[in-house]
Amino acid sequence: MASSYNSIRCDCCAGTLEYIKEKKVWRCLYCGNEMLRESLQGPDTPLKNVARQAIRNAAVGNLSEALNNLSECEKKDGRYVGTLIARLCVHMFTLITPGGCPDGARNSLTSQLKREYAAILEVDEAISPEEEDLYDFMDGDGSLESSSEPFAALLLTFDAMGDTVHRDFVAQFLKVEAIYHRTLNAHLLRYALYNGQLDMARGILGNTDNLDCKDALLQMLSQFPDAAGKGALARALIQRAGLTGDDHILLEDYLSRTGDSLSTRQEVYCAAARAGVPVSMEVISRFVLDEGGEPAKAAEIVAALCAQKPTDVELYCLIEQIFCRHSAPLARAELEVIAASGIFVSVPVPCLCTMLDRSDLAGADKIALFAAADGFGLDQRAKDAVLSHYLSENRDEPAVRLEVLPALLDRVKTLSTGAVEQYLLTCTTDGDQKPQVVALLLGLELNLSFFRPLLGKYYRGAPDAPPVREAVLSQLREAGFQMDGASLMDLIGEAAPEEMERTVSFVQQMAQSGVRLPGDALSRYLEGAGQGPFHPQMLALLSQSATMISPQALANYVLFGPDDPEAKVNGARFLAQCSGQPLGATPCRVLHLGNQIQCNLFQGYVLTTQDSGATAQQMTDAMAAGHVSLKPAIAVNGVSMSFKSYIQHNRAALNPVTEALCDAHGVFRLFF
Repeated sequence: MASSYNSIRCDCCAGTLEYIKEKKVWRCLYCGNEMLRESLQGPDTPLKNVARQAIRNAAVGNLSEALNNLSECEKKDGRYVGTLIARLCVHMFTLITPGGCPDGARNSLTSQLKREYAAILEVDEAISPEEEDLYDFMDGDGSLESSSEPFAALLLTFDAMGDTVHRDFVAQFLKVEAIYHRTLNAHLLRYALYNGQLDMARGILGNTDNLDCKDALLQMLSQFPDAAGKGALARALIQRAGLTGDDHILLEDYLSRTGDSLSTRQEVYCAAARAGVPVSMEVISRFVLDEGGEPAKAAEIVAALCAQKPTDVELYCLIEQIFCRHSAPLARAELEVIAASGIFVSVPVPCLCTMLDRSDLAGADKIALFAAADGFGLDQRAKDAVLSHYLSENRDEPAVRLEVLPALLDRVKTLSTGAVEQYLLTCTTDGDQKPQVVALLLGLELNLSFFRPLLGKYYRGAPDAPPVREAVLSQLREAGFQMDGASLMDLIGEAAPEEMERTVSFVQQMAQSGVRLPGDALSRYLEGAGQGPFHPQMLALLSQSATMISPQALANYVLFGPDDPEAKVNGARFLAQCSGQPLGATPCRVLHLGNQIQCNLFQGYVLTTQDSGATAQQMTDAMAAGHVSLKPAIAVNGVSMSFKSYIQHNRAALNPVTEALCDAHGVFRLFF
């Protein structure tokens, strides 16, 4: 360190000199000439020594001895600069030392300090040769023990007086690492931090044997800038501060308010945790753990937390943060530490669902984190809930899902009916790749007896595009999913006309796989279809298993069936055979010209047919061939009358086909 002042001149050129402390010489700034500076040994040496001792006594709080030494200085030479400086220093420390100055005397002592400081400036506003000689003497041989505390007292005194010239000059002699008095170190630390003297502050903070480490820690945390080494300084202080559990408030206050970097906060927390200070989980989550931190440091933090035996609530908060917000490398490192700690952990299902839904994690990361969670012991119910969520509610890209799902499904033997059904019936996320996911599901040990309605539910409500839907239906059939005959009939009855061909194809496939349709399937189809239209392929398919036909079903076919002479006649004969009665003999109810008419099927067909003349003629000929007659009485709006009377009464309103049929079958003859 070098200091330059104008009070001493070069003996060669009268230029300004600077003092090179390391070499203990003065060097001319102009010509470079060096001159030795040796302490004067003469009559004033004892006075210098007493002045130094007075300053030191004041510095370490021994005010009575300081005043005694000051008194001796004044006896020897009250105008000597060393006496003046010692007087200022002793009175300054009397003022700032607790109990050193009575309250009533503080104002007068303050005024006295100003007068004493003015007396020094009268000698030389800068640094006089005599003052330099004093400091050189006080520095002695340059050893740490010889000068540090007096120079610390001088620095604080001149700083309090606002004298930067004297302060900065004595600062070059100060060795803060050799201050052995706690109060003096506390004063110096406040000075260093206030004035931004970071090197000095580091030196003081490193002298932990001679510090009130707790107070120093508070000052350092709040005032030391976030420079390299702050964390290490804090760690050293915390180790020696004797902190207790009650000190968590001061650490939490620092962590939640500071603008220090994440790495500094983390180092402070780890040191506090090792010292047994239980920082709250909320503070740790918000201000210590960060999704952008370093895995090694995060692992250290979690290890420190685990060592403190966190409560269930604290552990839940930690697990939630790890799975929901932390990066994959960070989360893996933290979970490894938790697993190694032996702490019982049950990872909540919502945390796993959130983790799997995160768009910032790759598929491999999700697999690894789920595996880590399973390592803590996920039960089957939890796995089923997580898989159900990922299958049906997750919105990852299909490629990511096809990477993740096999790994997740490998960890279960089966899935609940609800999980499988929800995916099949609601999810379209996988698009064209849904059959691949279905194949994974079918590879599990599913109990098909629990899935009896699934095939029909999917057929009715499949949300997928037709190609995907057909592929999935094929997979389900091949895997053994079936529908019973009754369910299949419900499916047929629900089919819209535009869906009938697809329904026919599905029923054929089910029949080929062994599903037996009930004997009344055709009858129920005809009854349900009402006035048609009747799908010819469905009629043909259901006819294969038909064993019974109701009168209403037969009437629907005859009255509203397809207008095809050969096909309709053959179909009607087949249905009549299944009904066990001649064609046309079964009772029916029709609406004709606004009248409710109860009659046999022959009569009802003649009255209401919309078929062509050719078809109608063949149909009625077939009925007549079975010895069925048009002669039986009919009920018109509940009133009985002969068929002939009704026809003759309404002849003018009959359609041409009806009139022609009546004429062909002799209704208009006299003796009908």
